[in-house]
Amino acid sequence: MAVDYSTEIAEIEDILNSGITETMEDGQMVRLDLQHLRRRLSELKRLSGQKKKRPRIGSINLGSE
Repeated sequence: MAVDYSTEIAEIEDILNSGITETMEDGQMVRLDLQHLRRRLSELKRLSGQKKKRPRIGSINLGSE
């Protein structure tokens, strides 16, 4: 039985894309650990079978120079 992580992935991506690092919740300041969220997002994508983009290691100059 496969577990669907799409909801949690979408929530974490929304948080990361918002750029918010801290917020007030019930009168208390809450700081978000963005590094932890990125690691969790990577783990969830791996578990759900989504492939990670490979980093670019080079480029080709097609110009005349």
